[in-house]
Amino acid sequence: MTTAPPAPGADLATRQSLAHGPLGITLLHIERARRGLAPWQSVHRQLAAVGPLIDGDDASLFLGAPAMTYVLHLAATNSDRYAGALHALDTSVAAHTRRRLAAAHARIGQGRYASFAEYDLFRGLTGLGALLLRRLPESDELKAVLEYLVRLSEPVTGPKGQPLPGWWVEHAPASHQAATPGGHANAGLAHGIAGPLALLALAKRHGITVNDHDTAMARICHWLDRIRRSDHRGTRWPRWITDTNPTPVAPTAPSWCYGVPGLARAQQLAAIALGDEDRKRMAERALLLCLSDPHQLDQLTTRGLCHGVGGLLRTVQRVAEDAEAPTVFTDRLPELRERSLALPLRKKPASSKGRQERPWPSSAPNRGPRPPPTGMPACSCAEGDDVDHTGTTAMEGAILSVLAGTPLDEAAGEVRTSPARLADAVERYRAAGRAALTTSPAGWHQVNIEFADYPTAERAFRAYILPVLRTGPVGTWWFVRKSLAGACASRRARTRESKTPSRRSPKPSTAHCPGAWPRGGGPPCTSRKPSRSVVRKD
Repeated sequence: MTTAPPAPGADLATRQSLAHGPLGITLLHIERARRGLAPWQSVHRQLAAVGPLIDGDDASLFLGAPAMTYVLHLAATNSDRYAGALHALDTSVAAHTRRRLAAAHARIGQGRYASFAEYDLFRGLTGLGALLLRRLPESDELKAVLEYLVRLSEPVTGPKGQPLPGWWVEHAPASHQAATPGGHANAGLAHGIAGPLALLALAKRHGITVNDHDTAMARICHWLDRIRRSDHRGTRWPRWITDTNPTPVAPTAPSWCYGVPGLARAQQLAAIALGDEDRKRMAERALLLCLSDPHQLDQLTTRGLCHGVGGLLRTVQRVAEDAEAPTVFTDRLPELRERSLALPLRKKPASSKGRQERPWPSSAPNRGPRPPPTGMPACSCAEGDDVDHTGTTAMEGAILSVLAGTPLDEAAGEVRTSPARLADAVERYRAAGRAALTTSPAGWHQVNIEFADYPTAERAFRAYILPVLRTGPVGTWWFVRKSLAGACASRRARTRESKTPSRRSPKPSTAHCPGAWPRGGGPPCTSRKPSRSVVRKD
């Protein structure tokens, strides 16, 4: 189950993603080489295709320099392979972790809410802590991450004076901001508090603790108990709670990231660390009932780790290793393997535009100034959607691509859906007021898309719209602007026939942005919400 090395022009983030690219595929080559089923040269070839490592704010356990560290660590087990590279990468990851911790503590000190990108497993400090636990378990940086997670577990005060969990975020977990008005507290393993809980538990099992370590785990477990629901179909937890709807109980797919399996494993680990036998039995029983429910299992329609059978399979293997009755779980593994092999493979692109890059391995990390991580939602986990953890759902990415000019059939093919379904999604997107398409008398077509904030707009633009500007069907010039409270900036980019690089014009100072449109006379800037406008002349 391997893929060919990417073309030389392949997107850098794709090549360095554990979730989507050859860096993740390298793990398979490593496993085969360790078992004597393939030569180590296959690993070297995969790594040679990675390119300059991403080492900016977007670097995480699943992307860039930390992801490479994880892969090389596995490749070097019981050997001195890649020793020089790992030494340099360890230094880089430690420095990156310190920067992220400084930003997180500054945010807490200012009384602002957290974000997925700050704390979660995929892009945040929990993921970096998991890497440090493997690579540098005695490091000060790991203890600092654990201390941060203890602080994250402490309650904060909401806008109405009500107590809220310390991991409360203002952004939505889904592609629609209406999903969690006023913010939410996430329970999942990928983006919620189950990830920090699992790391705290694993650290304690390795004999690494900090002040109030057990208190933090108990606090998180108590919160999970409050939102837990049980009925004739078993025990489950909502993916998140909001201030207005604190305990939604809609059934979720049995995924590793948000479903019962991930939450059961996190609580099994916490129960072992705390010596809580009742919780351990509850968690194992919850997973067993989940595995016994065909209705839940049928919701998994891909092989993937996060939202597919692959993640469930691996979780069951891990739970069995620590279970009171391991055979009740291992007996389920053959069926899960059959389910996985019966499902199709899926691929999704990612984008690296705007990320810092450096040749690997470098002994000196990039020490330029870095703003705190953004609060962009990382996962929608909407039922039936395959979700990209880079920040926007696959379906929303396809919608943005269509609005930017990608043919409907082509965009639908990228997310493996029908053109009719995608067309309906585009219309719903417009009807919800998140996008508008207008045509001026001069023939310019403007698409205005509103986002929650500037970081969200920037990332979505770079991931889904900018690639169309560079390679898509546009025949002349594109003009892109962002606006907030009447202030505009314009971006001009040529099509692939031109070698002129994109450039940003000076920010106009007047409310209606005179001169912001160097050609074609685009409409004035009137939006008072963060937005991206794309204008094209066909």
